[in-house]
Amino acid sequence: MKIIIVIILSFVMDIAICQVQTPTQIAKASFPSVVLITITDDKGQLISLGSGFFIRDNIVVTNIHVIEGGKKGYLKLIGQTPVYEIDGIIGIDTIHDLVLLSVKSVKCPSLIIGDSNKIEVGDEVYAIGNPLGLEGTFSEGIIGGIRKIDDYTLIQISAPISHGSSGGPILNSTGKVIGVAVSTFIEGQNLNFAIPSIYVTTLLDHIIPLLQLSNNITNKEFTMTLPADKGTFSDTIVIAGEATAGTKVNIIVNYVVYAMFKIKGVLYKNTVVANDKGVWSTDAIKTAAPLIGGPSDELTIIVDQLDANGKIVKTITNTVAYKQ
Repeated sequence: MKIIIVIILSFVMDIAICQVQTPTQIAKASFPSVVLITITDDKGQLISLGSGFFIRDNIVVTNIHVIEGGKKGYLKLIGQTPVYEIDGIIGIDTIHDLVLLSVKSVKCPSLIIGDSNKIEVGDEVYAIGNPLGLEGTFSEGIIGGIRKIDDYTLIQISAPISHGSSGGPILNSTGKVIGVAVSTFIEGQNLNFAIPSIYVTTLLDHIIPLLQLSNNITNKEFTMTLPADKGTFSDTIVIAGEATAGTKVNIIVNYVVYAMFKIKGVLYKNTVVANDKGVWSTDAIKTAAPLIGGPSDELTIIVDQLDANGKIVKTITNTVAYKQ
C-alpha cells in the first residue's frame, strides 16, 4: 500500500510540474503565435501599429483601436520576414475593444485560451507584444488588481506594456492566455490593463460574415434616424442608424390606433447587423395596423444595441405621431 501511495503522489507532482512553465519556456512556446500588426490608410501610409495572436486556425485576435480608421492591414510573425495581408473582420466586440481578424494565407500554432474567471491578485503573468515596433518583447509581472466597472471587468497587471503592445497576449504561469493587453496609464507606475480572456471565448462563439477593413470602421456613436417627419404619414418607413461595423441591433416597432378604443400591437420586430460602413437599416416597413388594415396613428420605435453576448447595452426610443 505504501508503494502505491508513493507512486500516486509522485504522478500528481509530475503533472503539476509539467503544467507550470519557466518564463523561458513560455516565451519560446508562445512567440510563434504572436504577430505584429500594421494598419494603413487609403494612401498606404502607416496609421497604426499593434500586436495580436492566433487563437484558432486563420483567426487573430487584437483590439479594435489597433485597426480603427484603417483601409488595409498586414501582419508578420515575430522574428520572421514574410508579411501577410489581413482578409477582413469576422468578429467584433465594441464594448470590450476586441476584434477577430481573418488571415487565411498563414499557418501557425494557436495559443490556448485560459479561464480568466479563475485568476487571482498576485498571480504571475507574462506579456508579449511589439512596443514601439520592437518585435517580440517579453515582460513579466503580477496581477495587481481585478477592476470591475458595472458589468465590465479589467485586469490590472504590473507587466510593462506600451504603445504597440495593444492586442498582445497576457499569459499565466502555464502559458495560457488569460487576457489581451489593452492600455497603460502613462502617469502611473506599472498601471497596465488587460481585457479578460472570457470575452475572447465569448466572441469566438459569435463569428460573423467577413467584413472588409475600411476607413469607415470606427467606434461610431449608436444612433437612430427617425423614419419620417412628425405629423407626416407614409405607407412605408425605413428605420436606419449608425453603429460600429458588426454591431447587432434589435428593432421593435409598436403601433397605436385611436378608434372607438385604443388598439395597440407590434408592427415589426427584427435583428439587423451594422454593415462594413457602420450603417444599419431595416427593409421597408408597412405602417398600416395589421388588425384593422388601416393607417397607424402612432409608432413607438425601440432600438436596442447588443453586445457580443446578446445583452442590451443601450436603448434608443422615439415616438412618431401621424396625422390622418
